[in-house]
Amino acid sequence: MKTPYDYKLVLPDGQSCTIEVHPKHVKNCTLRLTRDGRFTASVPSRLSSAQIAEFLERHRMWVATKAVLFAEQHNKRLAYANMFPLWGRLLSAAELLKHYEQLSSMRCNGHEHLKLEKLCIDVYHLETERALLPLVEELEATMHVHAAHWSVRSMKSRWGSCTPASARIRINARLAAYPPECLRVVVAHELVHLIERGHTKRFHMLLDCYAPNNREVMAILKRDPILLAAENVSSEV
Repeated sequence: MKTPYDYKLVLPDGQSCTIEVHPKHVKNCTLRLTRDGRFTASVPSRLSSAQIAEFLERHRMWVATKAVLFAEQHNKRLAYANMFPLWGRLLSAAELLKHYEQLSSMRCNGHEHLKLEKLCIDVYHLETERALLPLVEELEATMHVHAAHWSVRSMKSRWGSCTPASARIRINARLAAYPPECLRVVVAHELVHLIERGHTKRFHMLLDCYAPNNREVMAILKRDPILLAAENVSSEV
């Protein structure tokens, strides 16, 4: 397999943008912008450098548009640098610390010994675990299905996962950053996998039955939770 490399793409405004090119055993070219602002391209290893360059140049306007939107969102995030999203609301560092102490019954002596990012992750775990039990009981009774084991984890690429053979379901702790309805839809989604393993037409029919707003929720989960919560604050003022 070919070695990954960087491609310098010149945008319409004259600025250059680095694209991380990853030749892989894939059929099609895929270009994406990561959460931390990096452009990456997965390309079939059989393609020549010229063919890859042609693909990237053809998507120059897409890259330029995404780069501008990312910069705008980044600047908005800076205004909320010391705020943390929880169930669709924004908490200050002091509020987050107080909330953690209430959840864990632990006393934190200042911020210097505990990074706020780590504390936020701990709060997400505790909050998701607390919200999960009554929600699971309700949905399992409604859907007439039962999972053998539930766990809350920090996952980067999935909001939930299910192993139908063992009936084990894992839920992403970061769902606590979003409105509560998002957790509900993800739980329903994973429970449907115990009825229908794959994402078939029947699967989506069942999901639409038990979580009619699943498409709207999945669109919400593609958004930045801080900016989403900030919008809620603005609408309440």
